[in-house]
Amino acid sequence: MPSNSLTLGATILIGGALAGSFNKSTKDARSSFSGVTSEVDILSKRQKELTKIIGEQERKGVNANTTTIRYARAELDEVEKQISALNRKKTAINESTAALKTFLDRLKKSGLELGASILALKNIFGSSVNVSSDFETQMARIGAVSRYSGEELVVLGDAAKKATLGARYGAVEAAKALELFAKDGQSAAASAAALPDVMNLASAGLMSVEEAATMATQVFSGFGLKAGDMARVGDILIATSKTSSNTVAELGSALNDVSPAAKNAGMSLTETAAMIGKLSDINLSGAKASGALNAVIAGLSSPSRTGIKYLEQLGVSAKDAFGNYRPMIDVLAELDTRLTGFGDADKADIMGKIFGKGNIAAAQMLTREAGRGNLRQYAHDIERAGAASEAAKKQNETFASATKSLGNAMGSLGIEIGNVLLPGRSAKARIKRVMPSTALGLYK
Repeated sequence: MPSNSLTLGATILIGGALAGSFNKSTKDARSSFSGVTSEVDILSKRQKELTKIIGEQERKGVNANTTTIRYARAELDEVEKQISALNRKKTAINESTAALKTFLDRLKKSGLELGASILALKNIFGSSVNVSSDFETQMARIGAVSRYSGEELVVLGDAAKKATLGARYGAVEAAKALELFAKDGQSAAASAAALPDVMNLASAGLMSVEEAATMATQVFSGFGLKAGDMARVGDILIATSKTSSNTVAELGSALNDVSPAAKNAGMSLTETAAMIGKLSDINLSGAKASGALNAVIAGLSSPSRTGIKYLEQLGVSAKDAFGNYRPMIDVLAELDTRLTGFGDADKADIMGKIFGKGNIAAAQMLTREAGRGNLRQYAHDIERAGAASEAAKKQNETFASATKSLGNAMGSLGIEIGNVLLPGRSAKARIKRVMPSTALGLYK
């Protein structure tokens, strides 16, 4: 146990470091806010000038299609967009500053636990311009790989910064997930809405946001889902991982491996995840589980000649009278029922003929669990809404997560400050970029 003097000294040191960093950041934020406000004032002045020019021209009876009025209206539209963007930036700075204060309060309440991790804070407070530049570069990548409009990119940028307030991950990481969604053909609106759920999956699954987004897009593609299904996808992955020996990464890999066969056989994500989860009961996880499940699905949906013979004798079919695939859990349950009365050795022999000798254990376990109703119940259980967000919340309550969250709140604030400090970001520069100087000269 440390002495009282050491305790007091550590507390003063830590408190001073946190308070000093926070005070510097809030000072920068106030300066940035003031700068943005000045830009808004300049642009608002220009807005009034343009409105006056257009009004005077119209009162003189000048045709609305003349060059003067067309250029004036074009610049007015752009100036109004810039004012709107700057006002959103002011809001973002306020939100980021508030988030910083919240996390500082949380860290202060941790007392001497801060001492073990105080070194982690030294890397939190980076250059605002660098952070902002990195974020802009990542957003430019999204624009390059998508057909999103300028307005949609602004919405995505705001979503990335907002989603990282109070999270373990930074805005640049969040934007990388958005890039993957863009490459996957997801809409901007759906991607922005799904981002918090991607971050929940990443946090709960102890992986990067980019890894979580990659896994999500693979699931979307494999099972015909969209970004709007992200919350459900995350819940299923986390719930299955927590109730089996699969890590989230192993589960994602297994789903990716088995999804072509599963989708072809009409299986849902829930049904497939439940079977992979159950296979861990016989020590099959990850690639081993997907290999065994692929064999089971093939044995029922596209059986060999020998398999067809045994299935016909048992009166079991994966298809209904109309040639459509039946729910795979129902088919397995039916197979379990038809095998009632057979001895263990005979059951194993039949399973080997249908699914292959190397997959007897997996086939027996899945048919048994389906016949008892356990597999259907498990599939229902992993559909529970909120599993990912609950797990992420618990993970984010640790000190390390709180420290990282503080850093990411600082990062979001840094982006807003850096946007003002980056070259070419003054109000005059904004105005000059709107129209060619020759055009502007027509109505100065």
